[in-house]
Amino acid sequence: MPRRPPDSSPTDPRQIIDDQAREIERLREDLQRSEIERNRLRRENERLKEELEMARRRATRQAAPFSRGLPKAHPARPGRKPGAAYG
Repeated sequence: MPRRPPDSSPTDPRQIIDDQAREIERLREDLQRSEIERNRLRRENERLKEELEMARRRATRQAAPFSRGLPKAHPARPGRKPGAAYG
């Protein structure tokens, strides 16, 4: 609802009261819309904070060792080979 210009103020008290009641109702509706939007933004903010924290943990977490498949049935002994078998 457009506001009334300041020079055309009503002189009838009922008109003033009606205008103020309409203005109060408009402001209440605006407040309700603002509270709904604030709650939506708060939930989105919390969700984004959780996503950021998960991404930070993933970036610093050490990965598990890679699986190389099944182990050999008869693996070679570890270390250097003695004598002529070395190299």
